[in-house]
Amino acid sequence: MLSAFQETKLRLFFNLLDYDKNGFVEPRDFQSIGENMCLMLELAPGDPAYQEINAACIKVWDDLYMYVDKNLDDRASIYEWLLYADERIVNCEKAVYDKYVNKVVHHIFVLFDQNKDNFISLHEYLNLFMAFRLEVRHSAKAFIRLDLNKDNLISRNELYAGVEEFFRSDDMDAHGNWLFGSWEHLWK
Repeated sequence: MLSAFQETKLRLFFNLLDYDKNGFVEPRDFQSIGENMCLMLELAPGDPAYQEINAACIKVWDDLYMYVDKNLDDRASIYEWLLYADERIVNCEKAVYDKYVNKVVHHIFVLFDQNKDNFISLHEYLNLFMAFRLEVRHSAKAFIRLDLNKDNLISRNELYAGVEEFFRSDDMDAHGNWLFGSWEHLWK
C-alpha cells in the first residue's frame, strides 16, 4: 500500500505525464512529450532522430497501457495510475521494478546524454526539465541533489538511484525526491 508521501509524489508524476492536463494519461501525451523533446534537442521533423524519439515515447505508452489501463479505454485515470504504480513500481519485487522502470530510465538517459559521454551534464539536465515543462528554477538544485559523488555530472547509476528513490522511498529527505524539481509545496 502506498504511503501518503509516495502517493503525493506519484500524483506529481502523473500530472507531469498528463501533458494536455485533461486528467488522463494517454498516447497523445507521450506524443507531445516526444515532440517537445525534439524541440529542445533542435531536431526537425524530417530528421531520423526525430522519428526515433517520437517512436520511443509511443513505445513507453505501448509498454505501459496493458498494465495501467484497467478498463481498456486507451487512457489511464489517476486511480488506474496509482493502482499500477503501487503494484508494479513501489510495492513489488526489485526484478519487477527493474523490468518496468529501468528500461524507461535507460531510454531517457540516452536521449538526454546529447554529447554521448555517458553522463548527463547540468545543461543536459536543464533540457530534460524544459522538455517535460518543469520549473527550470529548480533544475540546478535537483541536479546537485542527484549528483551523489559531486563530480558535476549525473551518471546512469546516479539517475537509476534517484528514480528509484523518487518512486519507492518514503524518506522525505531522499535525494531522488528532487528528480522533477521541488515537490515540497505539494506536501505542505
